[in-house]
Amino acid sequence: MVLSKYQERQKGQLGDFIYLIVILGLILMIAAVIVGGFWYMITKGLTKVIGILFMVIGIFLSVLLLEQTKHLLVGILLIIIGIILIIIG
Repeated sequence: MVLSKYQERQKGQLGDFIYLIVILGLILMIAAVIVGGFWYMITKGLTKVIGILFMVIGIFLSVLLLEQTKHLLVGILLIIIGIILIIIG
């Protein structure tokens, strides 16, 4: 009985942690889209647009499929790729 309560509490903490990561990801995405938008206006680079698209897709994967960790990891990976493309572009 005690063990199951402990496991439930740990599961709840993991859920909160994932939720926090997603919120931080959303904040970063919004900031990156704003910065990327300014950079696009300045340089008209296609790489940045692709990077922003990757990030948006990554965020949607992360948020919509929160229950499945595999999709969350794919989403985070896409966000990272998007940030790299924006920096390179």
